[in-house]
Amino acid sequence: MFGGIKTSYNVLKKTTAVVLAGGRGSGLKELTEKTAKPAVPIAGNYRIIDFVLSNCVNSGIRSIGVITQYMSDTLIRHIQMGWGRTTSDSSGGVIVIPAQQRTGDSWFRGTADAIYQNMDLVNPERTDRLLILSGDQVYKMDYSGLIAQHIEQKADLTIACTQQPVAGSPKYGAFQIKPDHRLTSVPNDPHQAASNETPHNRVYSMGIHLFNIDCLQQELQRAISSGAYEHNLETDVIPGVIQRHKVYGHIFDKEDQVGKTPYWRPASNIDQYYAINMDLIATVPDLDLYDRNWPIRTFQWQRAGAKILHSHDTPSGCVTRSLLSGGVVVRSATIDHSVLSVDVQVGEYSTVKDSVILPGANIGKRCTINNAIIGEECHVPDGMKIGVNPTFEGSFFTRSEGGILLVTKSMLKRF
Repeated sequence: MFGGIKTSYNVLKKTTAVVLAGGRGSGLKELTEKTAKPAVPIAGNYRIIDFVLSNCVNSGIRSIGVITQYMSDTLIRHIQMGWGRTTSDSSGGVIVIPAQQRTGDSWFRGTADAIYQNMDLVNPERTDRLLILSGDQVYKMDYSGLIAQHIEQKADLTIACTQQPVAGSPKYGAFQIKPDHRLTSVPNDPHQAASNETPHNRVYSMGIHLFNIDCLQQELQRAISSGAYEHNLETDVIPGVIQRHKVYGHIFDKEDQVGKTPYWRPASNIDQYYAINMDLIATVPDLDLYDRNWPIRTFQWQRAGAKILHSHDTPSGCVTRSLLSGGVVVRSATIDHSVLSVDVQVGEYSTVKDSVILPGANIGKRCTINNAIIGEECHVPDGMKIGVNPTFEGSFFTRSEGGILLVTKSMLKRF
């Protein structure tokens, strides 16, 4: 739709991306007990933040900053080892921006505060636009279409939007949007009806914001002077921008998707995280990890290919409908519709079904694992059954609303 402006090298060079990756992500429960949500392993080989960083690099955005805060050690090491230099241009690449109390004695108190405290790192002479992204979402998107629309409509702010079922639980709230994509208001209640919704779908923010630098600086200062300011970009800054500036919505659809079907999922809770992993197992997944034209990059230790072994005396077990990563060893076990991450081992006669096994986990002999997420470096002892009696097991492990059991090393010690 918006093809009048070519997203050239110079346009992309004048766009800086900032990834908000400092939150704890309490919705993922114990998965974020010792690491920030964007650093949580996903899809066997990756970490959640790899998807948004890959979108930036594949879209041609050269300057990318990642703002960190909570339990950032794993995240920082991952970025430094796998993302430190992504272009041959000395000005390009991904840099880590740790919490530094740059404007006072407080650490980041919210998304708006994280941006405000680091505005002095953004050079307005080199950057016209700031693309603010969330580090806890899984999707493929070419941002060049968003940037082209923003420039063509002379917008001060353009927000990427997606159509989701009305019955869903949105993170950011619904929009009222005109036929020309102009945004006129944001309902305070995310469940409030929007004027453009269909009986089954509603337009929601994806948490992707493209600001003109001068507009962002002006509105952050205005928000800070407000007595009701709570340091949140969505609730404290965006409504005022819509009232005083030109704000448009960019519908995430076939024009800028990467793949046959637009795919966007926030990893906001255990059930959503589990669903993302299960989505990848589909015969023809909406999110294709094997697309060489849009690679999902990451850092990973070198590992041998996955190995499937059968005992000579009992050639039992098989692997079906599953994703196996490097370093995996399966010994005469049955794996069905599951994700086995790097360095996972499964012992003889065990069964793993509809489950996600995170890096370094070891499943003993004669175990049964159903509808579960087994955490990093867990050692499941021989003969243990998980997911067979989820109501009882919920007393020892974390059970999601959808009935998925989350098992960690500390939980196994008290079982």
